[in-house]
Amino acid sequence: ERKKPRREDDALLQYTQFSYEALSAATGSFSDAQLVGEGAFGRVFRCTLPGFGFQAAVKVFEAADDSALAEAFAKEAQELSRHPHPHIVRMFGASADGPRLCLVTEYMAGGSAQARLEADPPLSWRERIVAAEGAVRALVFLPSHLNKVHRDVKPTNILLGRPLRAQTAVLCDFGLTRTLQAPSGKTEKTSIAAGTAAFMSHEAMQGVITPKMDIYAVGVTLLCLVAGRRAEGDAAGQGLVMEMEDALEELEGGDA
Repeated sequence: ERKKPRREDDALLQYTQFSYEALSAATGSFSDAQLVGEGAFGRVFRCTLPGFGFQAAVKVFEAADDSALAEAFAKEAQELSRHPHPHIVRMFGASADGPRLCLVTEYMAGGSAQARLEADPPLSWRERIVAAEGAVRALVFLPSHLNKVHRDVKPTNILLGRPLRAQTAVLCDFGLTRTLQAPSGKTEKTSIAAGTAAFMSHEAMQGVITPKMDIYAVGVTLLCLVAGRRAEGDAAGQGLVMEMEDALEELEGGDA
């Protein structure tokens, strides 16, 4: 049986509660035709929000590990409901009364920066700047005002507005967010490293919770936006960061 969010978490979640039945009906029983994205914890569907009449995104949490799923849902709901910011995706509500947990957020019609980089035509330079600025502004806010790090910054988690919030980008997917320091003041460390490998710094690989992990990840993200490529290497490649390091070494050798 699926583990539900803890009772002490529920008191912190300030959101509109939608019924699972209503969200299922709004998304056509979570039809593939309404699917707009997917990630480690589930899939995201577009719908017209019941009772409000405007479009929204419904993230349906699905994972093999039920405890990890419930923790990710509770953490993301807490972060989005308690800390609104113009460059963090807005939360409208959630559903915890059905067979699957659901999070309801604003629908960014421009899609993810990653999807738009791979579209035809790809992101314009102006849109790439908007994507980068939105991510950076959100990441300045997290540690400076909330003492937290995102831990999964990448082009897939940067969403672009069009046309309602044109020239705007927001950061999404806060299921891995962590506090920087424990109440004792000591640096936090996790037993299991989490994130997306191509965007993880040495500190992130070691499980150390530090702003450096987000700084490194946003650096790789900027590289992806400039190059118009994925960070991950394919079967014949070694990845964008390694390619850049090799290119820099070659330039330094040529100047010697």
